[in-house]
Amino acid sequence: MFLKIFNGISTSKQLQMYECFSKLNDGSESFKNVLSQKQYITIKCVHELKQLGYNLSLEKFTNCNKVDLLKTIWKHNAQNPHTLEILANICLGFDISHSKIWNGILKRMAMFNMVRELNALLDILSCETKILDIEGLVVAWECVLWQPFKTANQTRSIAQEEVLQKALFRLQVS
Repeated sequence: MFLKIFNGISTSKQLQMYECFSKLNDGSESFKNVLSQKQYITIKCVHELKQLGYNLSLEKFTNCNKVDLLKTIWKHNAQNPHTLEILANICLGFDISHSKIWNGILKRMAMFNMVRELNALLDILSCETKILDIEGLVVAWECVLWQPFKTANQTRSIAQEEVLQKALFRLQVS
């Protein structure tokens, strides 16, 4: 039903509608029949890919081979930090756990010092047994864990102390 409303509307507007609609979601069955996480992820990915110059329709994106698409995007845009976020979102949204792909994404994110993005990914990816042994995961953890110590001042604020304590805790757990 909800997809019929989307016909002919730009992905930007579709994304806004989905986000507004999801905020209204009260968990009832009527919302579950209308909102699909996979539909939202698809719209979000198509919208973000359009920002990179890839003009795919929702249908074409849904039916394409995601790994081939990732490889194409990587060849042309791997030096762009925003592209790395999009690649990670596609991998997460469509359960792509190819170690070679994640290895490249994580290494580049660490190279660009994308600590916030890596923080969001690492807890999820550290549960993926298929990629636990890749070098990129180690590099990403090192980037995230060392960042608070690199930026710490000798006279630290309470907030900075909390960040350092969290990093130390994560070092013990990892």
